[in-house]
Amino acid sequence: WKDGVVEIRGADEQSAGTQQLGGDLAAVAGIDGHQPHAETAASQAVADIIASGVIPAALEFMDQGILGALRAAFGLTYPEGTDALLLIECDGLLAHEEMAQAAEICRSLGALDVSIAQNEAERQKLWTARKKGIGAMGRLAPTIVTHDGVIPRSKLPEMLEFVAAVAAKYNLGCANLFHAGDGNQHPCLYFDDREPGIVERVIGSPDNHDSSSSADVH
Repeated sequence: WKDGVVEIRGADEQSAGTQQLGGDLAAVAGIDGHQPHAETAASQAVADIIASGVIPAALEFMDQGILGALRAAFGLTYPEGTDALLLIECDGLLAHEEMAQAAEICRSLGALDVSIAQNEAERQKLWTARKKGIGAMGRLAPTIVTHDGVIPRSKLPEMLEFVAAVAAKYNLGCANLFHAGDGNQHPCLYFDDREPGIVERVIGSPDNHDSSSSADVH
């Protein structure tokens, strides 16, 4: 998506790593910038995909902060204006049909581009952003607090906006990378722990710390 991008990637039934009787597919797509909140559109796509009856083998969310870190750390680039990315993978006998349905949902929410991996090498390349995302955040700041929340998928758009508001209120960097299809949310607050009082501000804020989530400091 611009102000959001979604990617869709896939591999046919002959690809390495596919199930015996099915196939693995994955994808990426993008929003054209007319939407003010790409992250909201991408997370709404997650809710709509699950509501449609499609249960992807993987449905991963990365926002602009993660994509910027990947660019800085590894030189990974996406279409100009990309602010959010979904990695979608479907498997089994209905993989192609389910991926087509997921892709259409993404397009209906403003996705500009859908690309499908044609072999295992392309599929693995599409996974690069998800696998390297957390490590790349070291280019943004020396310290990260990663929260682990369980969120109803229908509430992901609302929760992303809430997290962004908390980060802005306390003048903290924030990036999101999480298993969206499972209803997990992992907002990553990044900062320089050498700044006096900032650790207490991050962990002690009543707005970003409650009994429904846990936090790890790296």
